[in-house]
Amino acid sequence: VQRYAHMSSVTGDAGGGYKREDGNLIVSVSHKWKATLNEHTADTLRLLLLAAALTATNQASNATLAVAISGVKVGYSYWVGAYNITSAALTFATLTKTEGVDYVLDYASGILTILPGSTIVDSDAVAGTISVPAVKLNTFTHEKDLRATGAFQILEFDQFAAAPRKHHTFTGELWVSNWGEQTVEQPNEFEVEILAISKPVTKERNDS
Repeated sequence: VQRYAHMSSVTGDAGGGYKREDGNLIVSVSHKWKATLNEHTADTLRLLLLAAALTATNQASNATLAVAISGVKVGYSYWVGAYNITSAALTFATLTKTEGVDYVLDYASGILTILPGSTIVDSDAVAGTISVPAVKLNTFTHEKDLRATGAFQILEFDQFAAAPRKHHTFTGELWVSNWGEQTVEQPNEFEVEILAISKPVTKERNDS
């Protein structure tokens, strides 16, 4: 709460005037909570990335997913378009090459690397198929939503009863105020602030 002192003029000794504070007016009110979080879910990750609401772009199970890269360069890496690959049948300029000698395929990430000294040459086209399982994915667009707005409920607990001590409800906005130090001891901690836009309504437990 920020206040402003209001003054009134008063007649003093020998007719001299002085000012006396006759009021302390409130000029602004900010109803805010701060919390430290240490879990990364889809929703908290969205806040950390300042991202828009997530959308699902799931990878479907496919036993014969086609791979096509128009031209590769020796020493470079390429994504084949899927994750958690279980098997692969690839050709380079229509020829079968030796995995581990001519190229390396990381089956978890789907990254294909053309090894220096291999028989694959620059501009060789990659074709073939890979087998992949279903994978659930969430897609975010970074730096699109700088805050989250909506209806909030905050519950406060103490050691004297199982029921909440206080229950606040309001319309507000939430944002990440501190991304944390990302230390070995606390690698995941970050801070958020929640500002009440509407006047909060509070229910307080009556223990009498």
